[in-house]
Amino acid sequence: MLEELAAIEAASWVGRATDHTGAKFISDEKRAGWLAAVNDPVLAHALSATILRVGGAPVAFSFDLQCDTVQYGIASSYDERFAAFRPGKIVTAYQIDQARAAGVTTIDLGAGDSGYKREMGAEIGPEILDLLIVRSRSAASLLRLRWGNESQIARDAYLAASKVRDAGRERGDRSRLEAWLAMGALAAAALTFAE
Repeated sequence: MLEELAAIEAASWVGRATDHTGAKFISDEKRAGWLAAVNDPVLAHALSATILRVGGAPVAFSFDLQCDTVQYGIASSYDERFAAFRPGKIVTAYQIDQARAAGVTTIDLGAGDSGYKREMGAEIGPEILDLLIVRSRSAASLLRLRWGNESQIARDAYLAASKVRDAGRERGDRSRLEAWLAMGALAAAALTFAE
């Protein structure tokens, strides 16, 4: 099946007009990563690939991850030769119907290519926020030259986590690992509330 997804991706704009950086299946290495992922029974159960075929040949796919009642779109693509027939929209519509039948109540189609998503009733969701947290102030200063200042969300999460860490140090009742886990949990919580 992964080879079919790779064939569709190779015939898509990603395969024909890019350096394949965003491709999920074209290279042997990327497919090996997905094969390793499906060795985990929980991930194998959560992942699904919906493939549209024309005359037996794969022409479009939707690759998704279901977590409880939420589904996340990982990748979708279609063979450019069939673009006029909107195969990407067809396979996505079919996949959404299947997800609803499986109890999915929320579908996150991801970022990018919002035209067809809006046509299908999608609404704009939370902004994507990438964070790079660096412990070393000197390394952070160098990285800031390239990526700019930290966001307010990251700053607030770090300050809250630092207070937890410092309180634990003062009491002497927390190990270093527990303090770092607390920091990570607070940062994750801050990101969740930000969305």
